[in-house]
Amino acid sequence: MEHLINLINLSFMNYIPKIGLPLFILAFGSTLMQACKTENDLKVENEIKATLKVKDSTYQHVGYVKVNTARITDIDKFRFELSAEESKRYVPERFFDIAIVFESAKILPAKSPKLRGETNPGAGDYVLAYKEWAASQAFSPSAASINRADLYTSDGKQIDDPMQRNNDPGRYSLSMNEELKSDILALKKSGRMVLMDIMPDHEDAGWESFNTQEQAKNFALQINDAINKYGWDGIDIDEEYAAYHNGPYIGSISRVLYELKKIWEQEDSRHPGKKLIMAKALYADYGDFSAPVNIDGNDVRLADLLTYGWEMSYGSPLSYRLPNYLNTFKMQKYQLGLGIDFNINSTTSAVTTAKYVKNNNLKFMMYYDVKVGDSSKYQAVSDVFYTRRLQVVQ
Repeated sequence: MEHLINLINLSFMNYIPKIGLPLFILAFGSTLMQACKTENDLKVENEIKATLKVKDSTYQHVGYVKVNTARITDIDKFRFELSAEESKRYVPERFFDIAIVFESAKILPAKSPKLRGETNPGAGDYVLAYKEWAASQAFSPSAASINRADLYTSDGKQIDDPMQRNNDPGRYSLSMNEELKSDILALKKSGRMVLMDIMPDHEDAGWESFNTQEQAKNFALQINDAINKYGWDGIDIDEEYAAYHNGPYIGSISRVLYELKKIWEQEDSRHPGKKLIMAKALYADYGDFSAPVNIDGNDVRLADLLTYGWEMSYGSPLSYRLPNYLNTFKMQKYQLGLGIDFNINSTTSAVTTAKYVKNNNLKFMMYYDVKVGDSSKYQAVSDVFYTRRLQVVQ
């Protein structure tokens, strides 16, 4: 294009006497439009390339990404190879379907010193706090000190006047690292579902802290605020590292999910055609699944509330890991999967796990601490399910 314009400029004086200025302008405009059209056509052609489908919906691959060790967008570097000819017409399909941002949020007591005095008593006894990058190791649930643009009402509308917060007690809006926020949006734009992982932090607070429906509702409202503000596709429950003085309370997780489900059903217009996900890392939780909790006069069971569950006792015999969830708690195979951790599992062990998932018609493979450097190990697992080679795109 630039070369064309330079050529026309050099010949400008020679052409005008022969064809006249009006005709020259017409010819120049037509040539320029044709050049632009060619460039635009190429741009459009590149933008509308179809994804070459390697997978179907039979199996899903779930990656836990640790925000303090890597950019979460690394999960999208795992793609299936294309030939040179295919690359002209297609874009490669991604290996991972769901990204879980590990430790993206914590459950803390409202009076925790980690909260830097930002808590609002109206939020209840427990606060959903965002864990920032390793450089700061700080916790920010948002509160009085944040910008007014970060404050929202119960129905998700932005508050122009910070004083209005007093009329809507207990509302928090997470103050999130901008880089992580942009990474979440980038993953969603590429078609990944992105879940907020919520876990305790070595204090008297966790998923089993909620002994009343009021406590559960207060916490569910905070979770919903985070989902609406940052565009999460749902939550992942990881009940580790709680140091309970009061509790744990069996049925506590069901209480929170029951309230969250009610909120999501009421807000369906926010998420048209989309079902938000409630998932859980399954481990040492038979008590939570065994005992129903009475809510609104109904016996509510955790298995009926969860969308998905991925079992994470990585070193245990495969035949012991899921039968209770299937046979006793009545979860379905399309809800369940097995996890591996390449910090613990060998490539051989991971391949054996993948074959078990495939042979038993389970839905998921879950991978903890996804790292680009483990690409050869992911290739071995991928080969169990797909014939197309896997590559890491830098």
